[in-house]
Amino acid sequence: PFLEPSEVERLVAVLLPMPIFASFLSGCGDAVIGHVALRTTLFLHGHSPRNYADFLNYATERLLLQRVGGGYIFVHRLLLEHFAALDSQG
Repeated sequence: PFLEPSEVERLVAVLLPMPIFASFLSGCGDAVIGHVALRTTLFLHGHSPRNYADFLNYATERLLLQRVGGGYIFVHRLLLEHFAALDSQG
């Protein structure tokens, strides 16, 4: 009873948009549109990576970040303070 690859692709194509449509119906559509627009704009202007998960994993492998639960923290206090100072300036 396994599905053929083409059937799986069609199933994913049909089911994937459903959570997005559900978010619109529940009133979260504006947040989804805003999130996608922000990520796209930042990427197109060269201010963010295209794939944040890959970027965060890369930084974790190089010991700049540490994964804690569902988030990340800076391993080095000096790096944290540097970015905090940049944030307070701008």
